[in-house]
Amino acid sequence: MRSALLRGPEHAVLGGIATVAEDALAIALSQGGAAKRYRHREPNEDVAGFAWSEWGAVLAVADGHQGSAAACLALERTIAHAPRWLEREPIALDARFGADAEALVRSIHQQIVSQLAKAGSRTTLALALARPREGWLGLVSVGDSLLFTHGPAGTRWIRGAERTNPSFLGTARLEADDLAKATFVDLRPLRGALAVVLATDGFSQPGIGVADPEKAIAQAAQEATRAGADRASLVFARGIVERALDSQKARRSGDNVATAVLWLEGWQAPRSGLVR
Repeated sequence: MRSALLRGPEHAVLGGIATVAEDALAIALSQGGAAKRYRHREPNEDVAGFAWSEWGAVLAVADGHQGSAAACLALERTIAHAPRWLEREPIALDARFGADAEALVRSIHQQIVSQLAKAGSRTTLALALARPREGWLGLVSVGDSLLFTHGPAGTRWIRGAERTNPSFLGTARLEADDLAKATFVDLRPLRGALAVVLATDGFSQPGIGVADPEKAIAQAAQEATRAGADRASLVFARGIVERALDSQKARRSGDNVATAVLWLEGWQAPRSGLVR
């Protein structure tokens, strides 16, 4: 299994975009297109990552609050868990993915509370598991980060950002029942999807990010298609973040932006070196 992570504290240049891509997978991260207009602890508190094997891929993004520590922990734990889902014969996804994903979320939450409660760091988490050969797509979300699929029928906004008063991993007062209610888990057929997109809310936050997230993703997908198979995922991820930064510059109000994408058209197991 191979993996990649982009951590916010390592990429704190206003207007800059850090990227990592390999075949069908790409992640992109930016401090933002304009200065934040709200109280914050670090310039860039978002994290993005992916892991893959020849059998599938795991993508994830996290939006840290009160520092990046919780987001980093959540992504590191997700990547460490990924081999369980990326084996030749993984857990029986149709029967056990939901329980396994919920257990991972609980474990991450408990570890953040245990290690970071004094600092108050907490985070969103959005992740996707794709098993193209078997045709499965697993989705998990806590908080207001976003999940999309894109295909011939258009871009579908599945989860995130439209919710009010979202819960966050690491909130000490969040009881087990409340965490369970706040955790979105879904396993669905992968057919009909050309791409899977995860993004933190800096991409589409009202008054900051893009006004029409589905349109922005569709436009970035068109650019990716024209770029060709070797660069499609990289162009796609970068195009999504660029549109968010353009919006933030125009509005003169910024936020961190992270995205992770899987470009499924012509899927094959990633095999080459990382492209930055």
